[in-house]
Amino acid sequence: THEIRVLAADDRGVRWQDGNVAHSARLLRLASLAQDERRVHVSGDGWSVDLVLEPRFPDRKAEIAPGSLVAPMPGKVVKVLVGVGDRVEAGATLLILEAMKMEQPVKAAVAGTVSSLAVALGEQVEADQLLAVVSA
Repeated sequence: THEIRVLAADDRGVRWQDGNVAHSARLLRLASLAQDERRVHVSGDGWSVDLVLEPRFPDRKAEIAPGSLVAPMPGKVVKVLVGVGDRVEAGATLLILEAMKMEQPVKAAVAGTVSSLAVALGEQVEADQLLAVVSA
């Protein structure tokens, strides 16, 4: 399976993104176009395709579960101070990221147990990438 991101679709054509490259296609012969909020079904002479519409600028914060800690900036994990199963207090430093020679502590927002570590020592991370989960 190869995934692409559909940016727009109507009875004239489709625009989609494959990785970092945007594409568009004009529909010359269209038998039908059915669309709801997130899905588009396009069919023509002897062909059909089902597409899932994704927001152009997704709200990543809406996808984050409670207790999740995300990277405040791109950087490198230079210290991991906890392990899965460790109890932590609110405000405890769990990880330290480094960016441009500056260290940034990543602190628990709530007291609880570290239920997941999504990164390892030395790993490069992107802004808003999941680092760890603390379950209350």
